[in-house]
Amino acid sequence: MHDDAPLHKEFVELLDTEFQRKWIGPGSTFATWPSLSPDIHPLCFFLWGHVKSKVYKKPIEENDVNDLVHRVYQAFIEITPDMLKHAVKAYKERLKMVLEANGNLIDHHNDEGKDKTSSDMETIAWLTRLEKGNFLR
Repeated sequence: MHDDAPLHKEFVELLDTEFQRKWIGPGSTFATWPSLSPDIHPLCFFLWGHVKSKVYKKPIEENDVNDLVHRVYQAFIEITPDMLKHAVKAYKERLKMVLEANGNLIDHHNDEGKDKTSSDMETIAWLTRLEKGNFLR
């Protein structure tokens, strides 16, 4: 994944040379991936929010790198198969919404009947419900 910045021109040329018509992303001659697409990138809409909520649940002592590393490691260990299954389902729903919007960015914060996040606090609440198996409002 890259963001279509001019700095990535050489990278795009390398991908075109090595993987002709077999890679997807901004600048691909085969198939593009929308720039600025956090709506449909599981790392953006699920993983980083989960990790951040776990790591910063309580303050970290200044310069305590060992504690920080332990918390990040623990956050990843606590990801369950059910959480991943739900993220995949949400991913498919978001892709469908992007298709319905003709590839444009989607407003996933106002969908009726769907649990979407719009802030860090809502993300934390959503993840808490998810961990308890109650991810539908």
